[in-house]
Amino acid sequence: MESEKLALYVVIFVGVWQYIGFYMIIFLANLQMIDRGLYEAARIDGGGDWQLFRYITLPLLKPALTLVVLMCIVMGFQMFTLVLIMTGGGPAASTQVAALYAYKQAFGLAYYEYGNAIAFALLIIIFVVAFVPTKVFKL
Repeated sequence: MESEKLALYVVIFVGVWQYIGFYMIIFLANLQMIDRGLYEAARIDGGGDWQLFRYITLPLLKPALTLVVLMCIVMGFQMFTLVLIMTGGGPAASTQVAALYAYKQAFGLAYYEYGNAIAFALLIIIFVVAFVPTKVFKL
């Protein structure tokens, strides 16, 4: 019972650890593009650290933040390989994701139509999740 809960947390930890360096590079590249003159002007006008972060850094990091959040959501749906290698969906299907379920239905149980339908539904969900934020944030 306890191993079921722990298995999910371990898979989540490994998934975060796998991509955290990539996300840091995106943020660092975006941070380096921010003009230092903006910070100097804000300091002269009496801005504190929190105000500089809130009114300069955060708005200028919005595209990178949106990209990273979008990539996290899409990669969260595509955790097939990691879950298959680490747990195979177990124990007691506690770490089973939609892509792994579709794979097991199609190739494990020979329900090809059902597995294909699940994979297509997953494709539509990922498309909607990826398309809506890009239109809302106008990327």
